[in-house]
Amino acid sequence: MATFVLVPGSMCGGWLWQPLVPLLRVAGHDVYPVTLTGYGERAHLASAAVDLDTHITDLVNLLYFEDLQGVILVGHSAASMAIAGAADRIPERVRRLVYLDAAIARDGESYDDVWSIGPRPADPELEWQLPVPFPEDDAHRIFPDMAVEDIPWAYARLTPRLIKMMIQPIELTNPLLADIPRTYIFCTKNWEWDDVDNPLPADVLRARTDPEWDFRELDADHLPMFTRPGELADLLLTLA
Repeated sequence: MATFVLVPGSMCGGWLWQPLVPLLRVAGHDVYPVTLTGYGERAHLASAAVDLDTHITDLVNLLYFEDLQGVILVGHSAASMAIAGAADRIPERVRRLVYLDAAIARDGESYDDVWSIGPRPADPELEWQLPVPFPEDDAHRIFPDMAVEDIPWAYARLTPRLIKMMIQPIELTNPLLADIPRTYIFCTKNWEWDDVDNPLPADVLRARTDPEWDFRELDADHLPMFTRPGELADLLLTLA
């Protein structure tokens, strides 16, 4: 039996994992879908004080207070920052890191350094949120593989992105972090990347060719936990 801790990217809460969770549980595994501070049902806690350290602490506290061991820590998109930071703090509790269509930051880099968020606000204390990138009538760009009837439900649950979480450099200094196996799951239908106008970012290209990474591909958009849960479950179960 494995223990999966599932961490959604920016704008999303634990609700995003709803289609995937029962597929992992019916296979006999423990599953903890996480909502980071300021998102989802914890959106009321959003403030200018929420940064990357907040989200790392969210995960460290979960693993400690639930006494989770041998965790497969899955970080989607921007949540890769939080899972890497948590593993750096408590590597003895983490069995594997899974980067699900996610940015790979090195020590001293921020999410924005790796996957640009665009122009930064002049004062992050005053402008501490970024809006959802597309209006509701253009929401299919975020959910290209999602059933049309499900898009309004999902779009209504998106919350603004928290800027400090995206611009704070990560500190990865624990030598034990290098001993944790790492898997990268690349979603081939991610709307942000194509081979001409928007080539794959350097961090993903490094993971694809680095023998220290277990690099996988999934024929899905950026939200496979919702749009391709069966295929994603099958892949994750190979890591259990």
